[in-house]
Amino acid sequence: MDHVYEVITSKQAEIIRVQHEIHQLREWIRHVETEQAAKEQIKQMGRRAEKQAREKNATTVVMALVGLLVGAILILSIFSHEPDPAQAGGQETLPPRIAAAWEH
Repeated sequence: MDHVYEVITSKQAEIIRVQHEIHQLREWIRHVETEQAAKEQIKQMGRRAEKQAREKNATTVVMALVGLLVGAILILSIFSHEPDPAQAGGQETLPPRIAAAWEH
């Protein structure tokens, strides 16, 4: 009977040791999974930041181009503006050379 008791005690000790090792392995796996999840989250955050930076740069470039286009349109409209005959009191104005030649 003592032999059976020793075998049972030995097996119980072995079971406790294996359960402890299983617990340690679970903790290690949880730690590795958490670490991998953190790394993946950092990668995703980096990708998101890069995408936002690209979008911001693209928006800035588009805004600059639109500003240049509007400026060019304004400059062209100022330099190519011809007086409106209605604003000149109904009289059409001739370019200076033609007006001078007409008077002679």
